[in-house]
Amino acid sequence: MQFAAFAGQVAEIYPDALDTINFDAAMPDMAEAMGVSDQHIATAEQVAAKRQARQQQMAVQQAMQAADTAGKAYHAGKDAPEEDSPAKELIDAAKG
Repeated sequence: MQFAAFAGQVAEIYPDALDTINFDAAMPDMAEAMGVSDQHIATAEQVAAKRQARQQQMAVQQAMQAADTAGKAYHAGKDAPEEDSPAKELIDAAKG
C-alpha cells in the first residue's frame, strides 16, 4: 500500500511514472495483501468485458458529439452570407 501512495505522489509531478506500473497485476496482489477475498476481485474476463463496454460507450458518445457538431455546421452554413458581411466580401473577392 505504501508503494501505491508513493506512486500517487510521484504522479502528481510526473504523470508518466504511472506508465511503469502494471496495475492489472498489482491490484490483485495488493488486495490479497490487505486480506480481500478473491470473490471481491474481478476475473480477467470480467475486467475485459467492463473495458469493452466502456470503450463502446465512449465510441457512442464520440459519434453523438460528431453528429451534433456536423449538424450545427450544416445549419450554420446552409444560408447564403448576409450582404456586407466579411464572408460575403471574401466570396465576392474570390469570384473576381
